[in-house]
Amino acid sequence: MRSQWKTTVGGLLVICIVILGTTRANASVFTDSLQNGINTSVWAVAGATLTPTAAGWACAPSGVNFTDSGVLDLLTPITGDFQTQVGFSSLSLPVTDNNIVIYVVFADGTSAYNQIWNAGGPVDTRLWDGTQYGVTSTSATSGTLLFSRTGSTLSAYLNGVLTAQVGGFAANLTGVGFYLRTQVEGGSPTATFSNFQLSSASAFQVPEPALSLLLCSPLVLLLRRRRLA
Repeated sequence: MRSQWKTTVGGLLVICIVILGTTRANASVFTDSLQNGINTSVWAVAGATLTPTAAGWACAPSGVNFTDSGVLDLLTPITGDFQTQVGFSSLSLPVTDNNIVIYVVFADGTSAYNQIWNAGGPVDTRLWDGTQYGVTSTSATSGTLLFSRTGSTLSAYLNGVLTAQVGGFAANLTGVGFYLRTQVEGGSPTATFSNFQLSSASAFQVPEPALSLLLCSPLVLLLRRRRLA
């Protein structure tokens, strides 16, 4: 009986170690539907007026303010090609300088932004890294903002359509985030974020202790019951 118990615990321990390794260190894809509240192990939400809903994170900053996911901090930076995206719906950018963004941050201090922006006339989409690229009018109120990197070339997409490309981004990717922002008084943009994803050909590490604890809880319960027996 004791031998059988040891075998069971040993098997669970091996499974737990494998789970911890795959969820914390060896992932090549990280997803968050954003439909189950805010995972504070991953996101450090900043700004104002974010409401977790069944559809995702509903955002409605007002005045001169923003709602920012905070940077998804990569404990192991991505060295090669990657793709990252976030879905959005119920988008409204009613006044000048209201904007919605997915952004990427690199080890050399550079960053880039895939944006939908109210420029004081037609709403447009653009890639911005200090310079604007691919400014194109859009009427999209839902869809997906996506960045991908191949080699050192960064490409921005809106709803599967390439909007801009720019080179010079060879440094390791260290973070990703997204936000909805108003830069003037009286602006009240709205949007709901959903279905965040980051994928890479190389493994990277994202903190997910809550998931690891959940998956390994059978071992904890078994050990507790054995101790009380």
